[in-house]
Amino acid sequence: MLQLAQNMDGTVVSSTIVEALGGQYYSNPEKHVGDIVSRMVKSGLLIRVKPGVFRLPTADDTKKAKPGAVPTDDSPTLF
Repeated sequence: MLQLAQNMDGTVVSSTIVEALGGQYYSNPEKHVGDIVSRMVKSGLLIRVKPGVFRLPTADDTKKAKPGAVPTDDSPTLF
């Protein structure tokens, strides 16, 4: 999916992802692709511009990340 976004100048629409990947393997490709894209957004691999439109993150996006998203040296640990 990341390569698909790169080929489309960094922005991709969910229907394009479903056409490229989903219909080949799954009986409900919209749901499956939606789940994968949601996990990619949560992990920071994609950014949701608006519903159904996603783009690759830029260097500015990493600067805008939430402070708690990346642990610092003074963060508490379990062990």
